[in-house]
Amino acid sequence: MYILQDLLSFIPEATLIVMCFSVLFIRLAAADVKQHEYVFIASQVSLLITFIALLWCQSLATPGFSFHELWVADKLAYNIKEVLTIFAMVIFAYGYGYLEDSGSVKGDYYILAILSLFGMFVMVSAANMLTAFLGLEVMSLPMYAMVALWRAEHNCVEAALKYFITGAIATCLLLYGFSLLYGVTASLSFVGIKEYLAVKEHVT
Repeated sequence: MYILQDLLSFIPEATLIVMCFSVLFIRLAAADVKQHEYVFIASQVSLLITFIALLWCQSLATPGFSFHELWVADKLAYNIKEVLTIFAMVIFAYGYGYLEDSGSVKGDYYILAILSLFGMFVMVSAANMLTAFLGLEVMSLPMYAMVALWRAEHNCVEAALKYFITGAIATCLLLYGFSLLYGVTASLSFVGIKEYLAVKEHVT
């Protein structure tokens, strides 16, 4: 029963990543002339299917922790993911005209954006510092590539390199902060850290 609930809470993320690979296959198989249009439609359909999966899981799943308190799936998490999905659909629709007039990297933009959205989903449901870190990295890495998509422009390449270096430094500092928290609280779980702070406050 617990395994079923764990899997049910992860269905929206699994749906999103499967649909992302579907968009990738369409990107590779579509003809150059209609490629942008096909990938755009596939991306919007993927987000729509993910949104439906979110609504379905929200109605069936029992709110609470999953995967040994690494994952949380409650009403707030589902609502935030639904808002993120709607925002992504609006951004795709808004940027369609701009990408149509740009270079030959139109399809790559949608794939990277969906992967970044997957990382946001993981961060929203993170109940542990390790899960939060994983979601942050999955969200950030596609963004590095998105900055450098237009490789013909030197400013984009320079910006991507600076973004990557800054992100790497921030990641090191974040992990160092996590290690300090773990050293003090002996827990990576947000609930464990909260309980430790509550006990310390009560003692003092």
